[in-house]
Amino acid sequence: MKIIYIHGINESQADGELLKADWDEMIWGVFRNTSMLYWGDLSIARDGLLQDLGDRLLCEMLKLATANTLLRDVNNYFFKDGMRIEIIARFQKLIESNPEDDVLIVSHSWGTVIAYDSLYFFDKVWKETLPNMRINLITIGSPLGLHSIQAQLRSMYSKERLTVPSIVKNWDNYFDSFDPVAAMHLVKPAYKAKHQLEFTDHIVKNPKSPTYAHSLAGYFSTEIKERILNYK
Repeated sequence: MKIIYIHGINESQADGELLKADWDEMIWGVFRNTSMLYWGDLSIARDGLLQDLGDRLLCEMLKLATANTLLRDVNNYFFKDGMRIEIIARFQKLIESNPEDDVLIVSHSWGTVIAYDSLYFFDKVWKETLPNMRINLITIGSPLGLHSIQAQLRSMYSKERLTVPSIVKNWDNYFDSFDPVAAMHLVKPAYKAKHQLEFTDHIVKNPKSPTYAHSLAGYFSTEIKERILNYK
């Protein structure tokens, strides 16, 4: 099984290889043959105040409709095609390089939006070119439940209703009830499945909650880790 990680804004200042090694350590305890969809070099959150803001204020900024000025990575992703298209192209390269039938994508925070968007973008293409590919998606602390995010995705796709990409066969969404980025909590009700799909929203207790309920290290110390280790 090919395993791909996708990080969020708060990890964008890290080195890609070191970041992958950190995720490997948190999940497996050792280095694994995994891949990281690293996009931190495209992020403006690498420098100055925005680096400190990161994912922690993502939810509040979006709810206040001030993402254009206060969280420019979100704005740039949605409204400046260069950043989004480059990230999606990197995702394509990871999938199509030595393609495997089974792929597990583990994504956190803004990385969950990237995962969904990329899978939707290539859904029809891969359905024809990689017909046996089975995508297993894990989203953690995801803003995909936020109405503002859904509105932008619907606008980009010119769709009245968001759907689950047909190449996704399993989708497990995890959140802590105090996680501000996953403020709307449930993702499943907003994304219609037109195919057979295992899709579940899971509430977990992040040990760093409520102070930092969005902590990835905290999330990986819950049942999420066991789910990844036993994914089939």
